[in-house]
Amino acid sequence: MPGTATRTETVIAATPAHQDVRPQATWPRLALSSLGAFVLITVIVHLLRPDLDVVDDQMSLYLIGPWGHLLQTAYCVLSVGMLALVHGLQRDLAPTARSRACRGLFVTAAVALCITAFAWMDMPEATVTLQGDIHHIAATTAFLCATMGIIWQAHIFGRDARWRQHRRWALPWGMLCFASLWAMGACPDTLNGLGQKAVIVLMLGWLAAVSLVLLGHARRA
Repeated sequence: MPGTATRTETVIAATPAHQDVRPQATWPRLALSSLGAFVLITVIVHLLRPDLDVVDDQMSLYLIGPWGHLLQTAYCVLSVGMLALVHGLQRDLAPTARSRACRGLFVTAAVALCITAFAWMDMPEATVTLQGDIHHIAATTAFLCATMGIIWQAHIFGRDARWRQHRRWALPWGMLCFASLWAMGACPDTLNGLGQKAVIVLMLGWLAAVSLVLLGHARRA
């Protein structure tokens, strides 16, 4: 009927653009599963490598030698988790809160993380190699892009009515991740491993917290 069609068109026109795409729980669940798998595998690999020092040795050394393939897998799984989270956010956020730059930062971080996993670092006091340089550049890129993506994403939460309240904790947390990344460079050599792992824990915590918020939105949709 003409009257019904008119009312339907009015309702559709009044619907906010960001509600056109129904939030899906698939993406935050995938992100949380990936983060959990990364933590579990990382802990297992550390337990399987008593020859390395948890406080002194960086994660990169666990990629080399026995059980290194497990940690390589964990790095790739974490990359999938980051991509799942950013995709889920892009679907859930209002159009004004979506950012190609932010998405690009996370995608770059994910790709760089995979490169880091398979391009081994140079062993301490060993000759510098091209593979070692690639590892160093990729690892640095992964850390920087991920922390910058976290900060920018938290900042633009303020452009979405449902996410605005989460900006109050997400942005300071992101700034802490960035500050800790730079503080890691000031760590004594004997604390390199612990400093790096502390930064990773902070970043994983932020990704997990945002994934939980996204999952809550999907469940209430």
